[in-house]
Amino acid sequence: MNDTLTLNPNISKTAAVIEWIQQRIDSQIYKPYQRVPSVRKLAIILDVSSFTVTQAYEQLVATNVLMAKPNSGYYVLPQVNYDRNPELVEKEALVDTSWLVQQMLNDIPNHRAPGSGELPVEWIRNDRMQWAVRQVNQDIDSFIYNYGETQGYLPLREQLVQYLDLLGIHTSADNIITTTGVT
Repeated sequence: MNDTLTLNPNISKTAAVIEWIQQRIDSQIYKPYQRVPSVRKLAIILDVSSFTVTQAYEQLVATNVLMAKPNSGYYVLPQVNYDRNPELVEKEALVDTSWLVQQMLNDIPNHRAPGSGELPVEWIRNDRMQWAVRQVNQDIDSFIYNYGETQGYLPLREQLVQYLDLLGIHTSADNIITTTGVT
């Protein structure tokens, strides 16, 4: 580990702050449940913006390296020892959340970014997917194309009847029409 306060210039500043903190956790400079420097203090120490430190801390929280305590700061979480529990090793291999978070925040085009919520085109444009979309459309046709009652939502009209009755205006729900609009 490098004991200087310089960051790795070959990666983004946020990733470099994460690396800097992680190195100190790995070398036991910051021990489990110990508070790490405040956002402002670390920003001054590393000569980066507080926004960069905040992003780094939030990514470390998302990957269960740090824990945020409101109005208190960020604390190191104990790291799981995989040598003791082989089941955790298998689960860890399924999803590398640290990598996933870093990739989501990189300058990768959205169509290639993991976690972006967009599926590759070849997954969508095929016979099975088109069949599934048709099935869903058939099942919800009445929901999509049924506009309900032409006079408006009946429970709302009934509530309006009760309110108008309190005002001394006597009518029925059949005599009320509701519309949508913002004018």
